[in-house]
Amino acid sequence: MALTEAGKALALGPLSATTMSLHTGDAGDTGAENEATGGGYARKACTLAAASAGARALINDPLFDVPAGTFPNYGLWIDDVCIEAGLLGSPKVLNEAGQVIITDGDINLNSIDT
Repeated sequence: MALTEAGKALALGPLSATTMSLHTGDAGDTGAENEATGGGYARKACTLAAASAGARALINDPLFDVPAGTFPNYGLWIDDVCIEAGLLGSPKVLNEAGQVIITDGDINLNSIDT
């Protein structure tokens, strides 16, 4: 049995992430592992669209100041609670300190069956 589109929309409704984080590796179960540090890094505000087709899409483009490094992972947060962590579409690699912009992403329930 799978969630209906209406069920997915209801489940996604309260998941209004307020900030996004970047990570140098797996963020772990709590989102606290491997979070970027240095280079002016800080979590950035993010905004998600209303649920549609089982997902809530990122509708702004968070811009991060980061040190040199590879950033393959992200976290989405409500206050101090990580609600989702995963891989970016492609790792962001900087050979020197600079900026990383995230231009797309979502919270998606389409691969979850109940």
